[in-house]
Amino acid sequence: MDDAGYEVSVDRSNVSVGERVRAVLEKQLIPWLLAKEGVNPTIIAKITGHRKLDRILHYTSQVAAEDILSKLGGV
Repeated sequence: MDDAGYEVSVDRSNVSVGERVRAVLEKQLIPWLLAKEGVNPTIIAKITGHRKLDRILHYTSQVAAEDILSKLGGV
């Protein structure tokens, strides 16, 4: 599990490398990009198929906090 609580590992026995990469992208990169663009967390949950909105809310707030901190660090 990563910091946002997403399970990103994929069973390697019957899955191709491309499918594993896609699974990681769907679980991490797509929500991150959408959160950076300010997309509503409920929309992100719908797009990614997550059932637990609290994880999406935690993740988007984490992305927002990191963005604010990086802007403050550049001042």
